[in-house]
Amino acid sequence: MARLAGRITVLFIACFVLLVSIFKSATPTYNFTQPASVVINKDLTEEIEYPLPYPGSVLPDHILWPTKALRDWAWIFVNRDPVRRAELYLLFADKRILMAQRLIKNGNANLGVPTALKAEQYLESAYKEQEAASKKGVNTGDFLEKLASASLKHMEIIRQSMDNSPEDAKPGLNQIMDVPKSIYEKSVHGLNEKQRPAPKNQP
Repeated sequence: MARLAGRITVLFIACFVLLVSIFKSATPTYNFTQPASVVINKDLTEEIEYPLPYPGSVLPDHILWPTKALRDWAWIFVNRDPVRRAELYLLFADKRILMAQRLIKNGNANLGVPTALKAEQYLESAYKEQEAASKKGVNTGDFLEKLASASLKHMEIIRQSMDNSPEDAKPGLNQIMDVPKSIYEKSVHGLNEKQRPAPKNQP
């Protein structure tokens, strides 16, 4: 039994190391060296009224991050309902954009930028799952409203993160900004078709 337990432990450690290697290789690498020109300590909830979920204490720079990311992937994989998948994608998008904001604010733009990119990829997936649900006859009006608000919030966070980023990281963040802009426009179009009001940026 002791020998079997030892083998299981070694196998578990090997799998964990493999997972870490896979997630590290799948994450784009950046090397930003120029200092940020401006730092703005501004409450992210001032302008866009959209509550964001707590991202947790395990961020992409944590040793346990591959396990958390794998859990998120498994959660999506086992849910085949497009409505539920859309909700999960949006949840993970919201969490990751806050993670990206925190990483960049702490001076880790090298990891913060790809985390922001992943957040917006999840946001895009949320919209696509919504489309799939809509084609099945599901009324996705409420979700589209939420998605439009989320897109505005993501744009706000990316914009403010740019003010805390090294100069050479800003072009990448500016390009990432195109994703929530596109999702907002598509969501507004969908809401217009359903004759529902679309959320707008508060002054």
